[in-house]
Amino acid sequence: DPWSALPPDSYVRWLAALNPDWPMPGWARGEYYAWTFTGLPRTENEALLGADGAVAPWSAASNTVLAMYDPETGMLSAPKPTFSLLDGSLPIPKADWTMAGLQVRTVLFREPDGEGVRWQATVRNETDSPKEATLLAMVRPLAFNPAMHAAYSAGLDGQGRLWVNGQPYLQAAPAPARSGVATLAEVLTAAGAGRVPTVRNLPCAPTGEAAAALAFPLQLGAGEVYELTLSFPA
Repeated sequence: DPWSALPPDSYVRWLAALNPDWPMPGWARGEYYAWTFTGLPRTENEALLGADGAVAPWSAASNTVLAMYDPETGMLSAPKPTFSLLDGSLPIPKADWTMAGLQVRTVLFREPDGEGVRWQATVRNETDSPKEATLLAMVRPLAFNPAMHAAYSAGLDGQGRLWVNGQPYLQAAPAPARSGVATLAEVLTAAGAGRVPTVRNLPCAPTGEAAAALAFPLQLGAGEVYELTLSFPA
């Protein structure tokens, strides 16, 4: 059992080496790792945005990454984002990338009352023909530096709400067409085939590997746009 034989960060690196197509943080592949943050003045709560385009709503939380499954090629595309500030100067980070032929932009900001974080994703078909794909939001028990943020349980209600370690973690709007929880390796294996786990409740993950995936099927005509909002509590 590799988990019992390796430290947590080495186990994640081992998984990444075996599965080069999985959306994993740069440190898991021996690449650079970095992050930035957003928040409100004179507050301690900060949401983090990693170099792989993933988001952690607070520093010790599991992070969430978006990926796109293309049924035409059977491939899962992970983000390769470029970063900037909203409107060029506002202290609100945004990320842009192309996945499965679709243009994706995400914007991360804290609610004005400081009681939560909102991550908005806009997917645009800028081609001249219809495009079908599945947008996947995957919650991973990983940090942006070489470490894990242990998640010992996870549960979904089927309406886009996810709990991790018994606490509210996110609300998706619109609700996903499919969603499920499992271990990190099981979630990423399913995502590689455009699927999600079929289980909605994982009450005990002794190794702290509880993860989740939410699937949003897209059928976009030329020029059409899809918008997804993931809201995280404070």
